Amino acid sequence: MDTLKSLQVFRTIVEKGSFTKAADALDMSLAMTSKHLQHLEAYVQAKLLHRNNRNLSLTEVGQRYYAEAVHALDILQQAKTKAHDGSVLPEGKLRIIAPVWFATPYFVNLLAKFQQDYPKIELTVDLENRFTDLIAAGYDLALRVVNTPQDNLIVKPLGKIDFYYVASPRFLAQHEPPTSAEALSNLPGILPNYTHMATTLKPYNSSNNTVMMAQMALTGMGAAILPEWLIEDEIAQGRLVKLFEQPFSSVSIYAVYMNRAFLNLKIRLLIDFLGENLIKND
Repeated sequence: MDTLKSLQVFRTIVEKGSFTKAADALDMSLAMTSKHLQHLEAYVQAKLLHRNNRNLSLTEVGQRYYAEAVHALDILQQAKTKAHDGSVLPEGKLRIIAPVWFATPYFVNLLAKFQQDYPKIELTVDLENRFTDLIAAGYDLALRVVNTPQDNLIVKPLGKIDFYYVASPRFLAQHEPPTSAEALSNLPGILPNYTHMATTLKPYNSSNNTVMMAQMALTGMGAAILPEWLIEDEIAQGRLVKLFEQPFSSVSIYAVYMNRAFLNLKIRLLIDFLGENLIKND
């Protein structure tokens, strides 16, 4: 039996959520659809699907194998397209969601460069600090800044971003600059109220928007912990001052997508592009 065809059948079964729907989509008998799955499980010597009359779900091995199978099939399709017309021109809408503080010239310039390379891809970029259900909200991809990603998602690390303690010169003229982490407890802080942050700053003002926190820090309303991308120009211009040269923390940025979703070419292209360009290499 053709193992490549069995891979395609396996992928369709997972995407459609049933053997019957997959058989209809492939114009194949239900019995042959089942035989392809049996052939593939014998080929990899592992059970890929839990199945009964009502439910169909991937096994733990099946989840990993499905992700790799989709990747392999996409590469083969891409090679076929290149051989056919000499180019790959992905097109269509691509919806992504990212933290609020990604609203910076640095990130927007990256998106502009990506769209120059792939002008037929239409980008919708939403910003939200709280985690969003990708499937329910209809997003293709999320960019998340976390220490530990969720287990039920497929993630690809893109790099790390530094967060710094900062304050305005006006604020520091009214408060003694800290010489140690312990001294931070004497400083009124501007804290995020959408997540817990283990800091010794004295809680004073707060916001659910990181960009708003930066503006509050600029006006002297308190010290804050902010991502480097958001404040690098203000630091360079002297409008904000790092309280310590070392970052408060370095947090990983991940590309996140659901393991049930078909990772099509345009999503993979954006993930690869961000993996190569998102983090500056000094």
